[in-house]
Amino acid sequence: MLVAAVVCGSQTLPKRTLAWHFPDDKKAIRSQEPPKPYTATGLPDGTLSVLTKYRHPGLRVRRPGGVGFWEFESIAKLYYHAKLFAIVGTATGVNESGDGYLGWGTSMVIYDEDGDGELESTVDINAGNGPFVFHLPSWVTR
Repeated sequence: MLVAAVVCGSQTLPKRTLAWHFPDDKKAIRSQEPPKPYTATGLPDGTLSVLTKYRHPGLRVRRPGGVGFWEFESIAKLYYHAKLFAIVGTATGVNESGDGYLGWGTSMVIYDEDGDGELESTVDINAGNGPFVFHLPSWVTR
């Protein structure tokens, strides 16, 4: 089983770590569309999205504070001033060994809150009572 690694890195075997990593390996990517404007509540004009679809088993990232992985078939990579600051997609829960689904899924956004190239902050878009509001991390200057 493979877990996506850093933006310009390669895929590696899953590790017993809670770190998030951005997708990369060109062999894992099935298709990638050109950048398009992305408008959403809370994001400034000029935010761009790159829709990226993955080959099976999809992009898998370890669930921080939880068991197993999130598995994405496709994500929208969000950029502002050419800086990747978040990914958005619908994920399915996968067990710790990576060979079975946990029976739940959710739409989420995962932010790189401090600009270190790792995804740290997961927000469930479906949770809450009001409309979902995105934010631009403080390290991404306007």
